[in-house]
Amino acid sequence: MAARGDIEVTEHARSRMRDRNVTGGDILSAIATATTAAYQADRDTWKVSGGTDTDGEDLTLAVAIEANLIVVTIF
Repeated sequence: MAARGDIEVTEHARSRMRDRNVTGGDILSAIATATTAAYQADRDTWKVSGGTDTDGEDLTLAVAIEANLIVVTIF
Protein backbone atom coordinates (compact mmCIF):
# COMPACT_ATOMS: atom_id res chain seq x y z
CA MET A 1 0.00 0.00 0.00
CA ALA A 2 2.61 2.54 1.06
CA ALA A 3 4.77 1.73 -1.94
CA ARG A 4 1.86 2.57 -4.24
CA GLY A 5 1.08 5.78 -2.39
CA ASP A 6 -2.24 4.52 -1.07
CA ILE A 7 -1.99 6.46 2.17
CA GLU A 8 -4.48 8.98 3.49
CA VAL A 9 -3.73 11.21 6.46
CA THR A 10 -6.59 12.36 8.69
CA GLU A 11 -6.92 16.01 9.67
CA HIS A 12 -6.08 15.00 13.25
CA ALA A 13 -2.85 13.36 12.08
CA ARG A 14 -2.01 16.40 9.91
CA SER A 15 -2.38 18.59 13.00
CA ARG A 16 -0.04 16.30 14.95
CA MET A 17 2.41 16.35 12.03
CA ARG A 18 2.53 20.16 12.20
CA ASP A 19 2.92 20.08 16.00
CA ARG A 20 5.82 17.61 15.77
CA ASN A 21 7.43 18.77 12.51
CA VAL A 22 6.72 15.42 10.84
CA THR A 23 6.69 15.17 7.04
CA GLY A 24 5.08 12.71 4.65
CA GLY A 25 8.54 11.26 4.10
CA ASP A 26 8.86 10.69 7.84
CA ILE A 27 5.59 8.72 7.82
CA LEU A 28 6.76 6.57 4.90
CA SER A 29 10.07 5.95 6.66
CA ALA A 30 8.35 4.99 9.92
CA ILE A 31 6.10 2.53 8.11
CA ALA A 32 9.00 1.03 6.14
CA THR A 33 11.20 0.58 9.23
CA ALA A 34 8.53 -0.44 11.76
CA THR A 35 9.17 -3.60 13.71
CA THR A 36 5.77 -4.04 15.36
CA ALA A 37 2.12 -3.62 14.42
CA ALA A 38 -0.33 -4.29 17.25
CA TYR A 39 -4.09 -4.27 16.72
CA GLN A 40 -6.01 -1.95 19.06
CA ALA A 41 -9.50 -3.46 19.12
CA ASP A 42 -11.00 -0.64 21.19
CA ARG A 43 -10.09 1.84 18.44
CA ASP A 44 -10.15 -0.50 15.42
CA THR A 45 -6.66 0.76 14.52
CA TRP A 46 -3.13 -0.61 14.41
CA LYS A 47 -0.30 0.84 16.51
CA VAL A 48 2.73 0.76 14.20
CA SER A 49 5.92 1.15 16.21
CA GLY A 50 9.63 0.49 16.20
CA GLY A 51 10.13 2.64 13.11
CA THR A 52 12.09 5.83 12.62
CA ASP A 53 11.61 9.03 10.69
CA THR A 54 14.06 10.26 8.04
CA ASP A 55 16.31 11.67 10.80
CA GLY A 56 16.47 8.34 12.62
CA GLU A 57 14.15 9.48 15.43
CA ASP A 58 11.52 7.06 16.77
CA LEU A 59 8.08 7.61 15.24
CA THR A 60 4.97 5.64 16.14
CA LEU A 61 1.75 5.77 14.13
CA ALA A 62 -1.83 4.74 14.67
CA VAL A 63 -3.31 3.56 11.39
CA ALA A 64 -6.57 2.17 10.09
CA ILE A 65 -6.49 -0.25 7.20
CA GLU A 66 -9.39 0.10 4.81
CA ALA A 67 -9.15 0.35 1.03
CA ASN A 68 -6.13 2.57 1.72
CA LEU A 69 -3.84 2.89 4.70
CA ILE A 70 -5.18 5.76 6.77
CA VAL A 71 -2.83 7.45 9.24
CA VAL A 72 -5.01 8.36 12.19
CA THR A 73 -2.40 9.94 14.48
CA ILE A 74 1.29 10.01 15.25
CA PHE A 75 3.24 10.03 18.50
